[in-house]
Amino acid sequence: MTRSPDVRERVDPWLVCRALGDPSRADILRLIAKRPRPAAELLRELGLSKATVSHHIFQLREAGLITETKVGRSVELKMCLKPVRQLSRALAAELDGRKRG
Repeated sequence: MTRSPDVRERVDPWLVCRALGDPSRADILRLIAKRPRPAAELLRELGLSKATVSHHIFQLREAGLITETKVGRSVELKMCLKPVRQLSRALAAELDGRKRG
């Protein structure tokens, strides 16, 4: 069973920027970009407390940057690139509009 953020056509670019701007969240994304990982593995690899990792996972999920899939008794995290692509397009359109304006 996959638990992911609300399926939205558009993500909030500010949530994505905020999520990407934290070094610990960036570390989490770097790890799960290589392969999906259980949250418990992130605890070991990052050396952060369970509460801290849970907070960061919540922020990343809210921004639409990760999905969670229940695998047995653990939860596996997987990166979603859609919000990053949408943010990239929005920034490009904004910068293009400023050049013309």
